[in-house]
Amino acid sequence: MKFLYFLLIALICALVHAQDGDSFEIVFYKQPNYKNENGVIAGSVSPGGSAGSRRGNLTVASFKAPTWLQVTLFEDIDFGGKSHVYKGPQKKISPPVTLRSVKWKHL
Repeated sequence: MKFLYFLLIALICALVHAQDGDSFEIVFYKQPNYKNENGVIAGSVSPGGSAGSRRGNLTVASFKAPTWLQVTLFEDIDFGGKSHVYKGPQKKISPPVTLRSVKWKHL
């Protein structure tokens, strides 16, 4: 009986989590091949949803992200300047990008 309660609670937690969106983490690195970590963004986003960070200042030569996440790096604040669009993790960005703002979207 305890197992059934545990299973029911686990199912309810999974449903609540699914309604809130999928959790993600983007880890930025100064060097290719995921070396020299210099920033992290974590959160959740619903399928088809997107969000972003309007201000930042990182040099990005690689980053880890879920394969279902589209990441757009901007070279100016407030999503301005040249943009670089990637899907999923990037082992090498050449030349490195100076990230001033970033958007992410659940594909």
